[in-house]
This record gives sequence, C-alpha cells and structure tokens, in this order.
Amino acid sequence: MSFEGNFRAGRLSSWRLFATPLPASLRFHLVFAFLNRASLTGPPGDGVVTLSSQLREEAQREASSQRGFALGHDSVLESAGLREHLARLFAASEGR
Repeated sequence: MSFEGNFRAGRLSSWRLFATPLPASLRFHLVFAFLNRASLTGPPGDGVVTLSSQLREEAQREASSQRGFALGHDSVLESAGLREHLARLFAASEGR
C-alpha cells in the first residue's frame, strides 16, 4: 500500500510524522497549495488536504523556507512555478 493509502487508512498519523525532530543538518523546504475551487464553503486548502494540515506548526518551525502556490491538489504538481522553485532549491543545495 502506498504512503497515501497508509495515511488515509490511519496506519500513519500526522503526529507520528513530527514525533522526532529532523536533524539540524537536514534542510526542509515547506511547499503547499491553497486554492480550492471545488468548494468555496469547505475548509481552506488544496481541495484534498486542509491548509491547517499542510501548515502544521511543527512543519513551519523546522522549515528552512516556505512557499505557497494558489493552486489545487493536482494542478500544483503540474505547475511550472513549482518546477522552477524546486529547481532553484536543488541548485542551491548543490552549491550552484
């Protein structure tokens, strides 16, 4: 079963993801989506994952940077802006 399947089935929970802090030497960049066009009355988020879940305090505290995209859950994965942002992060991590 995939990570997502395990997570949804309750085999993993978000509190377990943050039970052990990341090593100080590990740079973590928090990227999230927040546009939910499907439901203007639902909770803020990307249409699948709520914004409060994406932006947990523990994740924000450990993040080296944070970047939000005004896109939905699937469309963010196809975003040129996200690809460019990730390329910059990877290039910076390689010392370019």
